[in-house]
Amino acid sequence: MQTVTVSQARNIPDDTLVILTGNIIQSLGREKFIFRDSTGDIEIDRNLWLLLNLSVNANDRVEIRGEIDIENRVAEIDVKFFRKLIQIQKFLGAYNSLIFGKMFFITGN
Repeated sequence: MQTVTVSQARNIPDDTLVILTGNIIQSLGREKFIFRDSTGDIEIDRNLWLLLNLSVNANDRVEIRGEIDIENRVAEIDVKFFRKLIQIQKFLGAYNSLIFGKMFFITGN
């Protein structure tokens, strides 16, 4: 499984397993959504998430893991796993000024 951007995902062969980080910005109805990172947008299918009843909004940063699914020469991601990423700022004080303000990601619900 490789970490890729949306731009890269559009050019990867069908059935390749990928990891992307970004935001789910729009529902297309039923089980289809638009996922965005800094390189563009791609359609995703998140059918498993509906069973988990986990809510995410357009401001929530998520990591998705899934499979490239190419239909009619258009790539989408068939999501197998995802997690919401929570950004926190760690303050370590004046003695640790070299790493003051470093951003860390942790997973959570």
